[in-house]
Amino acid sequence: MDNNRAAGASITTGLAAAGIPEQVSRVFSRLDPVSVAQRIQAGERLNVFRNMYGTYQYNFLPPPVVGPRIMLVESYELSTHLGNYGAGRTLSTFTLLPGEKTTISIKTAPRRIGWVWPCPCLGFGVSAS
Repeated sequence: MDNNRAAGASITTGLAAAGIPEQVSRVFSRLDPVSVAQRIQAGERLNVFRNMYGTYQYNFLPPPVVGPRIMLVESYELSTHLGNYGAGRTLSTFTLLPGEKTTISIKTAPRRIGWVWPCPCLGFGVSAS
């Protein structure tokens, strides 16, 4: 039993170092580690709670009873598609993280006023401007 008390004291010291309130540490100091381990191995669950007076208490919950169940499984898929969000074809994209800044430069070629298309009846190109 002295070993159990020493183990309980080390648990209490460790809990205080972890920032767990003193009241909870006192609850754990009353627990016998060997009996707690035996009850957990038997399927019970340790439950530490605050009662209506504000003090911490503990009890052991019985193992959950699992009966027949009907489960519904739904599968969802998220997909993205490139859309039209500008004039013309998208050449490249990039991502900025929050707070990140960048400078963008755009270079364009001069536009032609006229165009040339082949004229099959004459055998040469016809220019329109």
